[in-house]
This record gives sequence, C-alpha cells and structure tokens, in this order.
Amino acid sequence: MSASTVSELNQKIYTQIEAWRNQPITGTHPYVYLDGIWLKRAWGGEVKNISILVAVGVNEQGFREILGVAEGLREDHESWLGFCGISNNAGCRGWNW
Repeated sequence: MSASTVSELNQKIYTQIEAWRNQPITGTHPYVYLDGIWLKRAWGGEVKNISILVAVGVNEQGFREILGVAEGLREDHESWLGFCGISNNAGCRGWNW
C-alpha cells in the first residue's frame, strides 16, 4: 500500500472513531467495569508505554457495551477521574449509572 492510501484509510477510521466517541451513551448500565490496558506506541521514531483506559457497561439485558475508551498517561487516580469526567465527587457527566 502506498503512504497516501494508508493516510486516507487512517483519516476515514479516525473520523468514524471520533463520531463513536462523541455519541451520547444511552440506556441504563447496572454494572460498569473500568480497566486499563498497557500497550507500546511508536510515534515519531520513539516507542513508549501508554495506558488505554476502557469502560465496559452491562446493560439491563445482560449485554456488554463499550462505553468509553481513552489513552491515558498512567493508570492512576487522576487519569481515571479525567476519563470519567469526575470533578468534586460529582459523578460521571453524561453517564447513566
């Protein structure tokens, strides 16, 4: 594949991913699981470890749904607060918990 083809495909995928990430979460999720996954990322000739923060909800029918995914600096308290949009213990904005 040419570099321009890869670039074009990446742009299409990025647009779809951003649309998914910005859609509202609907329904009720009695159970929500938060997890972090560590991966290596190569960017500009540099390879470093990054954490991917993931929220999985179980809806009322018992099916799992990915509620959110974000790249975090670390899998620590501050990263999780930012991921969930929590400030001053107000809860997660936009999440129907």
